[in-house]
Amino acid sequence: MTFGRTLERSRAGLSVAAVLAAVIALFYRAALTDQIFFARDIQRVYYPLRRYWVDRIWHGEFPQWFPYDGLGQPFVGMVISGAFHPSNLLYLSLPLGTALKLNVLLCYPVAFFGMYLFARRWSLSMIPCAVAAVLFTFNGYMISATNNLLYLMAAATLPWALWATDRFFAAPSISRGIVGSSLLALILLAGDAQSFLLGTVAVGVLLLVRHKPGRLRSEGRALLALIGLASLLGAAQMLPALQLFPETVTSLRSLESALLWSMHPIRLVELVWGPLFGGQPGSEVSALIDLNLLKAGMTTLWVESVHFGVAGVTLALIALFFHRRSWRAWWLIVCGSVLLLLILGKFIGLYALLFRLLPLWRGFRYPEKMLPYFLFLLAVAAAVGLEFAFRNPKLRHRLAVVLAIAGAVSLLLFGFEAVVNLFSHRILAPLWAGTPSPEALGRLHRAFLKSTAQSAAVASCLAAVLLALSRRPGWTLLIPAICFADLAVANESMYEVTFPNLLHTPTAFVSAIQKKEGRGGLGGYRVVSGIQEHHVPILAGLTLPDGYAISLASALVPDIPSLWGLESADAYLPAQSKRVYRLTEEPSIWYLRFDGDFGARYTVLPQEFFEQVNGRKELVVMEHSALHLLLLRNSDAAPRTSLKRSHCVENDQQAFKTVIARKFDSAREAVVECHPTRLSAEYRPAQSDEARIESYAPERVEISVRNDSPALLVINDAFYQGWTATVDSKAAEIIPANYAVRGVELSAGQHQVVLSYRTPGLLVGFCISLFSLLAASGAIVFRRFLAVGSQKTSPLAVPGRPS
Repeated sequence: MTFGRTLERSRAGLSVAAVLAAVIALFYRAALTDQIFFARDIQRVYYPLRRYWVDRIWHGEFPQWFPYDGLGQPFVGMVISGAFHPSNLLYLSLPLGTALKLNVLLCYPVAFFGMYLFARRWSLSMIPCAVAAVLFTFNGYMISATNNLLYLMAAATLPWALWATDRFFAAPSISRGIVGSSLLALILLAGDAQSFLLGTVAVGVLLLVRHKPGRLRSEGRALLALIGLASLLGAAQMLPALQLFPETVTSLRSLESALLWSMHPIRLVELVWGPLFGGQPGSEVSALIDLNLLKAGMTTLWVESVHFGVAGVTLALIALFFHRRSWRAWWLIVCGSVLLLLILGKFIGLYALLFRLLPLWRGFRYPEKMLPYFLFLLAVAAAVGLEFAFRNPKLRHRLAVVLAIAGAVSLLLFGFEAVVNLFSHRILAPLWAGTPSPEALGRLHRAFLKSTAQSAAVASCLAAVLLALSRRPGWTLLIPAICFADLAVANESMYEVTFPNLLHTPTAFVSAIQKKEGRGGLGGYRVVSGIQEHHVPILAGLTLPDGYAISLASALVPDIPSLWGLESADAYLPAQSKRVYRLTEEPSIWYLRFDGDFGARYTVLPQEFFEQVNGRKELVVMEHSALHLLLLRNSDAAPRTSLKRSHCVENDQQAFKTVIARKFDSAREAVVECHPTRLSAEYRPAQSDEARIESYAPERVEISVRNDSPALLVINDAFYQGWTATVDSKAAEIIPANYAVRGVELSAGQHQVVLSYRTPGLLVGFCISLFSLLAASGAIVFRRFLAVGSQKTSPLAVPGRPS
């Protein structure tokens, strides 16, 4: 092995060690302790879903139905479950909390080296590539995204997908095409369908930037082959999602709900001086800022920081200035501008236009989710700007002057804010809806002072380093280090940690329920929560994240109860049946009537809401005075299965109106959507009649029934395509009952009813993905076999001849 190669490998090893050390240093609170990353979605989505996936796999079953949310919904069809992503293997080999923490931590070295390799594809030197990697990996969005694992994983995969596709376009081959398509498909398999769509657009943009005259047709074929293979490899996830989409709540999404978490234009200031607005999600001050200033539509932000740094923004602007005559630069500027307009969402209008024009786009929401693509472009531009400075000493000095000016501007803003409250009171206060909160303005004042002071110091340090490079070229290593330190200091407080036991230890309400009902199990009773946006009271001795974890768990919000084997009647996950969703749109009706109709035996309500809609003290099982919550018991909750008489209506709209208005005897009747040929079941209850669940598993329910007259068997689980029924081993139709749940018509007698679930499109999609992977792998092996054979028979290989 040559000395040069040894040195190169040593540098590579040191770079890996440096990145891992940086990740541990930045996330020391989680990495070096027993704590794990925490935010609402970790507790409500990823912790329960990963545990459910692991439990099913360890029992030799693949999860297709998730029974714990909204009367049940498809597991694969919800996409965000990430049922096929390779990272799930971590959860099979490690404790759940450790695997979840490691899953988050690994995203950062993955993103770093992917960005570094992609930047190297543009003939940039090592230091600018390292700066691009630092800026993309450790910006505010990526750090704050620890609260939403699937979007973090998708963003971390993006640079690798573009790196692989760029290699494929430069020298097309089967192996490079498979690698590029597989990495692009991993964005979808992580659970982010919108990023997968944007990733395919980014691949097309990359090809246009790399376009060579006279190769338009070949490049077009390469692009179609790449995207086509990526779609085929992701078919196991894509086909079920597309087939189930019309039945999900997503298909009812309004423009208003899609535009939640649009990034307010004032947050663009955070790119340079920030973070300014985030921190302490769930607190009253944060809620006031998010609702009344940033108009997020929610009491929390999608991400608490979008800080990119004064250095990154300045370098990106330098690159755009020196490439101002390049059509490629203008093409990227146009793409970046369109992306930014989409991110601004409801404040601009472009997102609304796409929502109206493109049916597929209606499945997406939260414009701020697209921010990693914009920051990716900024990071590449910053690397190009720094490369300009490295290659030309005069430009390096000019860049140092520009950075010095940026530092002076930051210091000037610091002074204006300190003296006359320029930003917090004179700029932000007029943007406030209503009367500004003094506490919120005070927090914004302090954040702006800290951010501008730090930006001034960072810009000044970088300017000094650039000026000193002529005499001390080794100081180039300080540039990525300064950028990292800037982002680390600014954004480290934007993620939160808590202890794993707080996420799965039964709360007082759960213990009270289990004491009355036993540990329960699938197919029994359900719980329902009247909490949507809950602000955590100050709890003595607890940090805000710990208090938030306890508050959410105590409120029994979905899907935390699944950790203790409790099913939720209300929903949080996106594959909720649109029929169930429509019944929950009126909270006063849902919590007083439908939760009991669908088997919710226990309800948690805030004290003030309970007094408004109910107020019956005899229903109170337990009170949590610190959190102002009440646990109620509904003794009239319907069983999971029952026999009833049919109340026929013509269609689903009439069924909805009839159920809402209660124009039927709900104790004896169930509303069904009757075909003209179907006769109503005139059920006459008898003392010997019963409908008993013999076994209840997520994808298979067995029920023994005895009915002396024709009846409708009602199963209080969500009506969804994919469910089939047999009665005495003969196929039977499942019909919508009470608009949202399942019904099976039975003749008089004793019956064995079996309901089974198979995800629509899953088998076909899995076969397509598997066949595509095997065919592509076989093509590589066959091609190499032919190459080896041709070398053996080549005349250049004849002994005695030089080759």
